[in-house]
Amino acid sequence: MSSFPPDTEAQLPQPAVPIAPLDPTLGAKTGVSQADIVNPEDECTWLESILASRLTLPSDHPLQKLREAADKCVNDLDIPGRKTESWRFTQLRSVYASRYVAAMSALHKQFSVSDMRHYVPDTAGIVLVFVDGMFSKDLSLLNDDSGSEWTEAGGFFGSVTDYKGDISRLTTMFTEQELGSKDGGLFPTVGHAISADAAVLHIPAGFSVSRPVAILNLHSGGPQQGLATACAPRLAIIAEERSKVVLLESHASLDDSYGLILSGSTIFVDQKASVSHYLINDCGNDTHFIGNVHAAVLKNGAYEVRPISLGGSLGRFTIGVDLKEEEAHSLVHGAIVGFGDQVHDLHSRICHDAQSSTSNQLQKNIATDRSRAVFNGKIIVTTNGDQTDADQLCRSLLLSDRAGVDAMPVLEIETDDVKCTHGATVADLEDDEVFYCQSRGLTLEQAQFLIVTGFAKEVLGDCPFPTVLEQVSKRVDFIASSRLERVSNYEQLSSI
Repeated sequence: MSSFPPDTEAQLPQPAVPIAPLDPTLGAKTGVSQADIVNPEDECTWLESILASRLTLPSDHPLQKLREAADKCVNDLDIPGRKTESWRFTQLRSVYASRYVAAMSALHKQFSVSDMRHYVPDTAGIVLVFVDGMFSKDLSLLNDDSGSEWTEAGGFFGSVTDYKGDISRLTTMFTEQELGSKDGGLFPTVGHAISADAAVLHIPAGFSVSRPVAILNLHSGGPQQGLATACAPRLAIIAEERSKVVLLESHASLDDSYGLILSGSTIFVDQKASVSHYLINDCGNDTHFIGNVHAAVLKNGAYEVRPISLGGSLGRFTIGVDLKEEEAHSLVHGAIVGFGDQVHDLHSRICHDAQSSTSNQLQKNIATDRSRAVFNGKIIVTTNGDQTDADQLCRSLLLSDRAGVDAMPVLEIETDDVKCTHGATVADLEDDEVFYCQSRGLTLEQAQFLIVTGFAKEVLGDCPFPTVLEQVSKRVDFIASSRLERVSNYEQLSSI
């Protein structure tokens, strides 16, 4: 791949004038029991401030109709809270208590290539960079040979503003299932309402993208607690018959300032096509990340997704896969690595609606300090799903007495001719495993690091992105080291 271009300041459109800064207080509120958490002195609710802070789009913008459709229903949707079954373990109070300003009002600093080196692997042939949901041509790398072959074959990669294909098809894809107002609910709809750009990957029939593609979403944030930014990066992938692509989609904050990220990805996998999708949340400690993904897979197609949740005070992935035709395949291998007060949540739905479809789901959770990991995985087999082969397993490491794991594997089967398994385990590090490693000459710290790293990396498979391995290893190293320190302190106190 060509080397990085020289550092340059991204040329970005000017945002709409943000609302006046507000200073809401949480007071003694202990939960979400109504549609809005409102300070009587506030001039607008959290939702109104998000909508008021969005960029103004021209009337002919490709996403304008998506916005208009979202505007019509967003105020009528239920606000998730503790009494909402799919959100009862996910604390949203800080999201509702904040007020929001235009995302790019915080872009007073220069965004340089140095900000992306940690997330962009040398193995990637094409790198698309979005800053606060807007495509940055200056920071993107579009000069790989595979890019020329891709476009010459009739495909496309880049911003939706340059896409010459069927925009109405993209609009439909962005409103299906987990991304729609009915099944996805409030947050993806709000994301549609404030979306200002989208990454589009259109892989033509019979074409295999020769090198992996990286999409890097960089996010800034608000200046203080309770005054945040909101943005909604969007991704659409159309993989036509017998095509193939490997993709890394990363979300990262440039600092620990306050932000709400409403990510949405939609994927169409045609017959005998293959999409391998690595999805990384490595946002700042004060960021709320809520990402929705929906994929539709046709005959003999394959969609593999690996959601890795590392950053943010709140991180949630909602992933839905519809196996629509026979012998379609899906793999969902996810990992959560939580520390501090983080809450990480993965909700998934894999629907087998055709004969002989297969799926494999493996979720690995690591929770330490006061963090919480939530897994709710649902496998659905309809009456059309004879000879389905599906398995699901959630394994969790609970490394602190104050940490928590909620694991809820679910099977809904409407036919008899199937092979389906599911299960969940929660445990601490096994003393026998640690002792075995130490007997081979490793220190206690090395043994714990080796076990925890191996536990987390199982979901990555043959990952072609060294940066992903580095990110996971760095976070696991931090957790293993801090756990060893806590054990040492406990032993010292116990001996007094």
